[in-house]
Amino acid sequence: MTDYSVIFGRRRRRPAWAPVIAQAAALALLLVGLVGARWGCSDSAESRAAAASTLELDGYTDVAITGFAAWACGGDGWRTVEFSATSPSGEPVTGAVCCGAVLRGCSIRTDVPD
Repeated sequence: MTDYSVIFGRRRRRPAWAPVIAQAAALALLLVGLVGARWGCSDSAESRAAAASTLELDGYTDVAITGFAAWACGGDGWRTVEFSATSPSGEPVTGAVCCGAVLRGCSIRTDVPD
C-alpha cells in the first residue's frame, strides 16, 4: 500500500469533535424520519376510514373526521385521527381515534369538556 503522506506532505488528523458531529447529524436524520413516517402514515384515507368505522360500530352518529391528531394518543397509537360526532347518549363530543400498528385494534379517546 502506498503511503501518500510522503507525496502530499504531512497527513492531517481528524478533529476530535468530528465523530460527535456525525453522530448528532445521524440522530437528527433518524428523528426526522421517524416523525415524518408517523405523520405520513396517520393522515391517510385508510386511517380516516378505520376511525369512522370504529366510531360507527361504537354507536356514534354524525361522525366528522376533522384531521390528524399528532400526539393525542401518546405512544399507543400509530394512526391517530381527530373527530367530532354525536355520542350514543346524544351529546356532541370531540376526541381522537387511536389505531395501533400490527394486530392492534382502535380505541376512542374523547376530550373532557372544560
